[in-house]
Formats: sequence, structure tokens, C-alpha cells
Amino acid sequence: LDRPLLDWVYTLPGAWRTPRGGQNKPLLADAMAGRLNPQLQALPKRGFSLPQAAWMAGPLRPRFEHLMDRVAASGLVEPAAVREVWQDFLADQGGPTWSRAWTLGVLGSWLDQHASSQ
Repeated sequence: LDRPLLDWVYTLPGAWRTPRGGQNKPLLADAMAGRLNPQLQALPKRGFSLPQAAWMAGPLRPRFEHLMDRVAASGLVEPAAVREVWQDFLADQGGPTWSRAWTLGVLGSWLDQHASSQ
């Protein structure tokens, strides 16, 4: 988001910013009126998910394998447990284990970034 725009929007009366008649983000909808297909504007708000598991097993796999090695060598987590989490993820990429591997990867990335201060 553009911070000055966000700051300005927060100066507007709350009634202008709140949903009206079931319409979320009324200011944005008004600003885009005539520019977007009305059917598109009428769609309900919905979330999205990122394909982290596919990235980890695909293009980011070499990076994640490095990060797993980094965590295993750190002494912060039992090396065998790190290897087990990674192997469990590789065996079932669609399962719930991707988040554990992702978390260890984030820790490994943090360790890489702060290696000079250790």
C-alpha cells in the first residue's frame, strides 16, 4: 500500500470506509466504478493461498536443503529431527508437514542472515 494514501484514507469519516449494503471496500469500489466489469466488482471477498510446498519441492528445493543443513548444524535443533521433518515433507508434499519444513527454512534463513553476528 501507498502509505500517504493510507494515512489520507484514515482521515475520512468512518462511515465512508465501512462496508455498505454488503459491499466491502466502498471507496475502492467507487474509485474503480466504470473501469471494472460490474460482475467482477460484485464478487464476494475471498482469500488466496500461496503454493509454498510446490516451491519448496521445486525451484526452491536447493535453497531449502541448504537451509535445513544450516539449521541442523546450528545446534539449536536436533539434526536428526531436522532431517526427519524434511524427509517427511518430501514424502508427502500435500500433507501438513510442509509448514514445519517452511518454519525450519525460515529459521535457517535467519541464521544465514545473522551468521556474522554469531
